[in-house]
Amino acid sequence: MAFDLECRDVSVRFGGFVAVDSVSFGFARGRVYGLIGPNGAGKTTLMNAIVGRQRLASGSIRLHDRDVTALGVPERVRLGLGRSFQITKIFPGMTVFENLRLAAQMNAFRWQPAWRPASTYRQIADEARAMLAEIGLERHADTEADKLSHGDQRALELGLTLMTKPKVLLLDEPLAGVGHSGLAAAIALLERVIRSRTVLLIEHNMDAVMRLTEEILVMANGRLIANGPPEEIRRNEQVRAAYLGDEA
Repeated sequence: MAFDLECRDVSVRFGGFVAVDSVSFGFARGRVYGLIGPNGAGKTTLMNAIVGRQRLASGSIRLHDRDVTALGVPERVRLGLGRSFQITKIFPGMTVFENLRLAAQMNAFRWQPAWRPASTYRQIADEARAMLAEIGLERHADTEADKLSHGDQRALELGLTLMTKPKVLLLDEPLAGVGHSGLAAAIALLERVIRSRTVLLIEHNMDAVMRLTEEILVMANGRLIANGPPEEIRRNEQVRAAYLGDEA
């Protein structure tokens, strides 16, 4: 089986505290995975390690069968790894279109020619407009990003991540802060963008996890304690105990 992403005995320590403890798993090409577990289980730390924001104590990360453990975030992004965050990261003083155009510029150039205005690059503008349609924000193209609703800001952040054309997409609580009225649209957007990509999703909305993912990984105390199809995980007594305590 071809793995787009692979963790091999990945451990992360903060002093004497083991946040991620010898996690090994291969993520098959084009498959959508959920990563769940109680607060403090090590989920976001593992995702930070995969993307290159957190140094490993031991183990390795492979992307498209290449060892990327020593590479930084920009290098991993150029190899096709994209990641969204729990806390929305957008450019608040710019319009939605300008946000997406800037992301397209950053993806197209390591060093943009200073003598040529960004507005003269038609292909970059076309890519930004296409992404506006993809994330459903065409009507907000000229709206400043910080004036959007929280749900629309999450959609914009997802669009910024997608502008890097990731083949492997890491989503850290993409529904966090999305109100009940915007939840259906946000889940529908996720369903569109995860097609044909390898995806690892952290999300506390279990209905969304069950709907969006093909396989679920469960972490507790830094370790991977179970993995399997959503219905199998739903019935797993070890998973229930990890969430609810030993009495469960």
